[in-house]
Amino acid sequence: MIDWIRQNNRPTIFLLSAALLLLTLAALGACQVEDLVKVQVPESVAQAVDVETTIPLSAADHTWDDWVAWVDRQSRQFAESINRGNETAGVLQGLVETGISVGQGAAATIPGGAFLTTALGLLGGLFLKRPGDALRERKEKEASYNAGIEKGRALAEGVAAGIADLRDAQG
Repeated sequence: MIDWIRQNNRPTIFLLSAALLLLTLAALGACQVEDLVKVQVPESVAQAVDVETTIPLSAADHTWDDWVAWVDRQSRQFAESINRGNETAGVLQGLVETGISVGQGAAATIPGGAFLTTALGLLGGLFLKRPGDALRERKEKEASYNAGIEKGRALAEGVAAGIADLRDAQG
């Protein structure tokens, strides 16, 4: 048999190369290929969900779920904070209006009280919401939410492209 191998170098090299290639492919098939493919995670997303900026493809779905949960949790906390602020502002505004109405009654009894009441009313008007404040706040909230969703969409597209490239490489 050794004589045959020495006489037929090309077929022997071809058979050994094919066997080596088959063993390599079998070893890769036994490995989890998703662990070999890496996905870039935007730095802000990586910090938010506490992962590295480069993760294996096998962890990308879990990282995506963590990111969506983080965005939802932050949005909910921000909305609650805004609601508490609106409640506090409403209570304070009610107290101020009550104080002004009491002050107007008392100001009528002193000389020049009408001017004092007018001046206090104008001063209080500086602290009232202006037209368009609510619209501006809503636009800022929407922009913040949309930016988070866009970051998530970019991450998902990167993962989808990585999966497509992996499938193309296998197929």
